[in-house]
Amino acid sequence: MGVLGNLRGSLVGRRDAALEGFTESGELPETLAADTRYTEIEILLREDCNTWAVSPDLARLLARAIIGLGLSNVLEFGAGLSSLVLATSLSRLSGGKLTSMEQNLGWCRDQWRRVSDLANVDSRIVESKLRLSLSATGICYCFRDAAGIVASRGPYDLVLVDAPQGFYGRDGALQMASRHLVPGALVVLDDAGRSGERWALFRSLVTTRGYKLLFYDETFGGRGCAILRWCSDGGIRPSLLAISTSAVQAVSYARGRRRRHAEIEEWV
Repeated sequence: MGVLGNLRGSLVGRRDAALEGFTESGELPETLAADTRYTEIEILLREDCNTWAVSPDLARLLARAIIGLGLSNVLEFGAGLSSLVLATSLSRLSGGKLTSMEQNLGWCRDQWRRVSDLANVDSRIVESKLRLSLSATGICYCFRDAAGIVASRGPYDLVLVDAPQGFYGRDGALQMASRHLVPGALVVLDDAGRSGERWALFRSLVTTRGYKLLFYDETFGGRGCAILRWCSDGGIRPSLLAISTSAVQAVSYARGRRRRHAEIEEWV
């Protein structure tokens, strides 16, 4: 397996054990756990068959969070069907504000035309390129170009983190969100069953004092889901463990990409 493989295996075990200890409760709060369904959301889910779209289970959970808890200012990283679900839920609740970060607006143009048609929702989508940076959570990619807009439209009571994708990781999105939250805000991390997302979740909990892990299920919706609660701004504490795990992950990703490129060139 090699030194890097042994180190990675040891760190994975430490991460997974720590995530269990961070969890406040193994169950969702009653308002979110109830199988409440809204006609408008069910129609959207029947219409959209995109493989990359938010899962039906997560879409319903987001709708219950907004409508059931009365949340009104939403930030999302990664636009698409989720934007339409969030905006439709806000509209049913007499309106609100939705701010979306996206790397490529071409992926969600159709959904956002419909979002813009909802007159009682103050919606804005921002195309932002990713920038590599070093932070308290380690090596990460951030929507740095959008920092001013995110700040001006906050603070937020609900955040959906469904981007960036792949090796870019979601540490940067979780860290950006933490600067603009009201006490009690919920931060929902999609795809939490994947290794990269588990690392991002772990590093955020280790370094960001205000985050508390409310719920964590690796199988939720077929992709996994984590819900963080923002308690108070306790600041960010640099962590050698966070930085080292992000470095190991970066090296692992780089090796994997080189291997895939070599396989493609050999096949061609």
